[in-house]
Amino acid sequence: MDKLQAGLAALAVIGPAIGVGMAAAAAVSAIGRNPEVLGILSLVL
Repeated sequence: MDKLQAGLAALAVIGPAIGVGMAAAAAVSAIGRNPEVLGILSLVL
């Protein structure tokens, strides 16, 4: 039963981790296209 709970907890963590990774990737891409937004995006992240 403990392994089942650990597995479900691990699955619950995957979604937010993917979301944070996608947000960081979008920020890096935006900085690459427009370096002037570095200060603004640094505050947001």
